[in-house]
Amino acid sequence: MTNNSHPDITFLEELSINAWPALRTVVYDGWMLRFSNGYSRRANSCHALYDGTIDTEEKILFCQEMYNGSGLESAFKLTPASRPENLEPLLEHRGYLRGAETSVQTLDLQGGVVDDRADSVELSARMSDEWLTAFCMMRGLDDSKKSIASIMLSNIVPGRGFASVRDVKGRIVACGLAVRQGKYCGLFDIVTDTGSRGKGIGRRLTGDLLRWGREQGAEKAYLQVMVENIPALRLYSSIGFHEAYRYWYRTKHLPERAA
Repeated sequence: MTNNSHPDITFLEELSINAWPALRTVVYDGWMLRFSNGYSRRANSCHALYDGTIDTEEKILFCQEMYNGSGLESAFKLTPASRPENLEPLLEHRGYLRGAETSVQTLDLQGGVVDDRADSVELSARMSDEWLTAFCMMRGLDDSKKSIASIMLSNIVPGRGFASVRDVKGRIVACGLAVRQGKYCGLFDIVTDTGSRGKGIGRRLTGDLLRWGREQGAEKAYLQVMVENIPALRLYSSIGFHEAYRYWYRTKHLPERAA
């Protein structure tokens, strides 16, 4: 059953912001505007976390101007806990379109399923150039996005675990990231090379990231998966993850420039 307890949602949102830092952040009357030159929705959207004192319409216009001024679409990352409560209808009225619905799922590491350690999984607290190159290649990121990803991942302050799996030729064919803050461990960007899918590699890698988090003192794990990604949803369900809540985006395209 989905848990829409607002304090729990806001806390998990704070954890995920820390685990995936933007290049630049502007805090504005309870909202966090994140900018990362267009790389990843999470790092290029406004997170309306807390109540403020400024009129909401005025705040929406401020955000729109800030993002458009940076050459970005104006985007809001919304949850059932977004503040104020009437934010979404105001965005819809202004032409913001809803999309990219994502399930935030949690797992009790004290009672959840974690498979036996997989010898094929390599784990390190440091991001190597090889890991970054393999990650960007499997994600289809060009050199400009690779540079942004490198900075963002290097700027993570909580404890990090970079995982990878190699094939028989020594080539990295899967990788992922875990970030541990307090009693929580977040999993991010788990990806497997297209030619190596369907072999259980993702499950082994996920299991070792969860084990790493537990060894670091985490008692719960969380992750984010788009609701249209059925294979990933099945994998995480088989491990023991359950949906806690969903988030989505409201986005408005950049205004057309006059010729």
